[in-house]
Amino acid sequence: MKDFFKSKTNIILLTVLIILIVIAGFLAYSMFGPQDVLAINFSNLTENEVIEWKQSNDLSDEMVKIRYEYSEEVEEGQVSYQSVKEGESISGGITIVISLGYNPDLEVALPSIDNMTKATMKEWLDENKFSNYSFEYVLDEENEIDKVIKLNVEGKAKRSDEIIVTISAGNDIDNVVITVPDFSTYTKVQIDKWADNNRINVKYNYVISSAYPEGKIIEQSIEAESEMRVGDSITITISQGNGLSMPDFYNSSRSSVDNWSKENNIKVNYYYVESATIKENYVVSTDPKAGILIGSGNTVKVYLSSGQAEEEVTVADDKLNSTEASFIEYIKSLGLNVNKSNVTYFSTTIAKGNIYSYDDGSFKKGDTINYSLSEGPYAFNSTDYNGKSKSQAQSVATSYNNRNAHINISFKDVETSDYDNGITFACQASSSGINVSVTCNVAINEAQESPEPSPSEPPAIEYVNVPNYVGQSSPCSSNAASCAIDSITYNISYETSDTYEAGIVIRQDKKGNQPVNSTVSLVVSSGIRTSYIGLPDLYAANSAMGEGYAEALDRVTRNLGVFDLTIETISDTALGDGQIASISVGDYGTSYNPGQYPVNTKVVVIIVKKG
Repeated sequence: MKDFFKSKTNIILLTVLIILIVIAGFLAYSMFGPQDVLAINFSNLTENEVIEWKQSNDLSDEMVKIRYEYSEEVEEGQVSYQSVKEGESISGGITIVISLGYNPDLEVALPSIDNMTKATMKEWLDENKFSNYSFEYVLDEENEIDKVIKLNVEGKAKRSDEIIVTISAGNDIDNVVITVPDFSTYTKVQIDKWADNNRINVKYNYVISSAYPEGKIIEQSIEAESEMRVGDSITITISQGNGLSMPDFYNSSRSSVDNWSKENNIKVNYYYVESATIKENYVVSTDPKAGILIGSGNTVKVYLSSGQAEEEVTVADDKLNSTEASFIEYIKSLGLNVNKSNVTYFSTTIAKGNIYSYDDGSFKKGDTINYSLSEGPYAFNSTDYNGKSKSQAQSVATSYNNRNAHINISFKDVETSDYDNGITFACQASSSGINVSVTCNVAINEAQESPEPSPSEPPAIEYVNVPNYVGQSSPCSSNAASCAIDSITYNISYETSDTYEAGIVIRQDKKGNQPVNSTVSLVVSSGIRTSYIGLPDLYAANSAMGEGYAEALDRVTRNLGVFDLTIETISDTALGDGQIASISVGDYGTSYNPGQYPVNTKVVVIIVKKG
């Protein structure tokens, strides 16, 4: 072997062989290694088709992120957005948004009911996606039959709100008697038609029943052959069949809920809540909870995780005069980005090249921080002013003042033939602190026509230091739209905040040295934003939760963990182990009812614990 390496020819052959192996490896990788995947046009695909595409290309969840958002234009279940255009590489990952359909909680301005009839009102409600509306007839002496008289709500309403439309049944029908038929053989469609024809209000009550098939009429509140009048009401009870038990979807994917709902004819309304433990788009809780019987055609609420709340970071306010490199390192350590201004500013206190100004306060990770650098003290250069007209020299001074130079320029007429008429020469400067006085001679040549007198020169710009109010109380009085302080006008707008209490400044557009009479915009908190969430009916779940204290504790924690929850135990011979003895909800005391409560509501649950 040693003799082999002593030969130059052998060494050259070995080198060539190594190079060939490397080339062959590169070609093999290019031909058979992982290939770059290009995005397709997802706009007409469904969620299942997106998943099939992801699996066929062997792509991970990190590479293909799926989000869900409401859309007024795209049908539920179809792609409404893709972050990478068709034909481009997805090497950096792709986000695909699946439409949840129209937003059931979107507020819509209600129409004027003037000249509205039942038919036109129903058409409007359907077009605007209202899902929970009904009509009621009343005898009316002032309006013609089928005229809309009133709505139970005014102004705006959510699409999911209950809308009751009151319709005129006319006034010339006091003696009209309607005989109630036997509805046991009717369908719901037939009952609706009978009620419309006779202007009778029908209310439906759906119950789970093993004795009657789904859709069968079980009971009517007014017996057959009885008499009714226009505007009267009747309640019809309809079977939902045997019903099915609500599954335990805790920590399950949204797609698993969708598949179950389609197979069982169940409508699902999705809501998003923040969760530090449940993966994004996975189930946090359901309403009704697991184990409760529900009927075909029912609507259930499913609360999905929107992920952990975006983490906020605070940029300190003590980074002025730090070096650019150390500032960038600090900002990136917070998970933020930087954007450098291409304008530098003069300063007698901040060294040239160091940080002159920047955005500080609270930001979300990934936000961009803007900053500018110092040019150091302003240095007078006579060539900036000599050989110019008075207006040109003034413009030079103004441009420097806009960069914090504090220049006050003046002119002195001098008779001379050495320079063209009206041209500056022999400009000089003197300093006093941060202020710089520049004086320029202006040539007056009698051999030439005197120039037209120039307009009075604007005074030197004065500056006022605007404090950083973010996180501090508003400088203006409570609820004020504007105020003036130290020759600065502050315009105030208000919005709710996730973090700042009422009266605290959330954002401002300018700070530091600003010209006098400038306008600064402040956004002030009008109060902490309150989120609401449905509190499920846990009393109804007592039978399903009587399997033991441990399971009851787990289920209560999962369903009510978003509230300020306290769990206590009690020994009660009348109740089984794991059953709920009482629930107390905040200021509502023991008069607990399922419904919407603020997420910070105090909830105390007492569970029976034996042994």
